[in-house]
Amino acid sequence: MLNPWFVTGLFDGEGCFSLIVHKDKQQRKNSVATYYRWRAIFIIAFRGDDSEILYSLKDFFNCGRVQMTHPKAYAKIHNLGRVEYVVTSIDDLVNIIIPHFENYPLQTKKKKDFLFWKEAVFILKSARETNNGLFKKVIIGEGQKIRLNKIHGLLRERVTGGHLNTEVKNLLKDGIKEVEYTKNIS
Repeated sequence: MLNPWFVTGLFDGEGCFSLIVHKDKQQRKNSVATYYRWRAIFIIAFRGDDSEILYSLKDFFNCGRVQMTHPKAYAKIHNLGRVEYVVTSIDDLVNIIIPHFENYPLQTKKKKDFLFWKEAVFILKSARETNNGLFKKVIIGEGQKIRLNKIHGLLRERVTGGHLNTEVKNLLKDGIKEVEYTKNIS
């Protein structure tokens, strides 16, 4: 069994609180409808030969999955592949991951990432509960969408090591805009 403070320290150094938006277009009879799909992700990744610790994390949290990326995808870096521990279930994030980091707080600048990300997770949870399963897709209100976009921009700003990239400068200067990604997340 892993020490909870070790888990927090490991994540403080190597983990990522991620918020992703994916733009989907759906052809309708005489128009094209655009949908935005939001996902909150808790992830930590290592080289393929360090997979044992990630399986220990999966056992520690009792949720999520460990996935291996084929070595050819990371051939320029090393030939061992990449292994990730990932949690995407809103229920697991709310009931397991967030309480862990509230009880065993992060000690570095990643603590701010956690607070932004936690807010986004609760927005997504609230939106899902508001829909009461009436819709196949979760409908996010305009105010929620604006806040998610702002959090997304703040998290992206932090990923760049504290240096504002052009996209984030525009987000903060001109107000929140939709952020598009072509990367498919399934």
